[in-house]
Amino acid sequence: MAGFFDLIWRVTAPERVKSFLWLLGHQAIMTNVERFRKHLGETNVCQVCKGGEETILHVLRDFPSIAGMWNRIVPVRRKNEFFTTTLLDWLHRNLGIVAGGEECEWLTMFAIGVWWGWKWICSSSSTNMLTEKNKQFHADHNAQGASPAEWAEIRHRLLAMQENIQSGSDIDSRSDDPQMCGLYVSDIYEYLHELEVKPKLRPLDDYMEKVQEEVTPNSRGVLVDWLVEVAEEFELGSETLYLTVSYIDRFLSLRIVNEQWLQLVGVSAMLIATKYEEKRRPKVEDFCYITANTYTKEDVLKMEEEILLALEYELGRPTINTFLRRFIRVAQEDFKVPNLPQLEPLCCYLSELSMLDYSCVKFVPSLLAASAVFLARFIIRPNQHPWSQMLEEYTKYEAADLQVCVGIMHDLYLRRSEGASKAVRKKYNQHKFQYVATVRVYQELPVTFWEDVTI
Repeated sequence: MAGFFDLIWRVTAPERVKSFLWLLGHQAIMTNVERFRKHLGETNVCQVCKGGEETILHVLRDFPSIAGMWNRIVPVRRKNEFFTTTLLDWLHRNLGIVAGGEECEWLTMFAIGVWWGWKWICSSSSTNMLTEKNKQFHADHNAQGASPAEWAEIRHRLLAMQENIQSGSDIDSRSDDPQMCGLYVSDIYEYLHELEVKPKLRPLDDYMEKVQEEVTPNSRGVLVDWLVEVAEEFELGSETLYLTVSYIDRFLSLRIVNEQWLQLVGVSAMLIATKYEEKRRPKVEDFCYITANTYTKEDVLKMEEEILLALEYELGRPTINTFLRRFIRVAQEDFKVPNLPQLEPLCCYLSELSMLDYSCVKFVPSLLAASAVFLARFIIRPNQHPWSQMLEEYTKYEAADLQVCVGIMHDLYLRRSEGASKAVRKKYNQHKFQYVATVRVYQELPVTFWEDVTI
């Protein structure tokens, strides 16, 4: 297989696509045929189209919607052999051509088309049914029903992927930061998106109304604002702060708390977060001192135990900060400005403002992070559309998905004089944060921002 390795690695495509082709060459992709053969599944039939055995070639070439795509983009001179060869011959003949001109274009289109087909059919079969969106996709991409214009658009998108790769705009593959995990980052973030919506790791959207009797949205906002000040005092990282607020909201979704004990819940949650996240953490006595010794060491430790039992020791979860780092990087690239100093602190400021507002509890962290990036780009460049196809691809959100959350953040940003966010505004009105708390912004967001972007 050494020759096959050489064929793969001369293809202009992201590393994850090349790795997938390598697995294909070794027939190491799990399909229903393989599951059935190994007694891991009850049937070898494709559960998406119900039209035959789910072999690797069925998934990647012969499945109706995928075959429709190939029919429209495969060069005419290749069509006969394209749909009649075995798997290994199929890979060798399409990857083994001499690269140059249109042939080089086909190498990339074939590689990305194979990868894209696998990702799509996996997302369809994972639910064991076709969603409405996938049904529409199936109808639109059928070889008999699609118009030439629609298939020209598909070919255009595949070529656009090729151009992005060749010009170096594939952010993951060209990162020199080992912590960005360029080879695996897409799969990691897919997992994080799945993790952030798990009910066990989410607070109730309406716990103030259903669970709490004395705690109010205003008292919660005052507590979180004070915790921002405490985090600054103890020089804690932003991830610790986000985890703290997450623990508080989840605990308040499960236990009734008297308002006089709310501050104790706050410092105990921060104690847990520092143990989970920080290398050097404050002592229990430091948390007692920061409350003017309102609570004793025993009070803090007892509340810590109650919180841990209520959360069943489920402490790790994605936060806004988890997604913000990557989204900001994409936003910087898309701005065509390698170092835009205000973007990152402004996104962080908007994210911390959202922590204060109870109405933002219902949003998942990735949506809050994407909304912060959207609004920050609007504040910095109000005459430019804040969203783009690149941001859609990396965040998994269209502009319309962010409308409600961005509206709330925009309102919070405009309310500069309110006391509940005094510490957050003071924090971001410093030189090290580019004084982003004082940047002017338009009072209204244009309604055209919520339409689909084409750039």
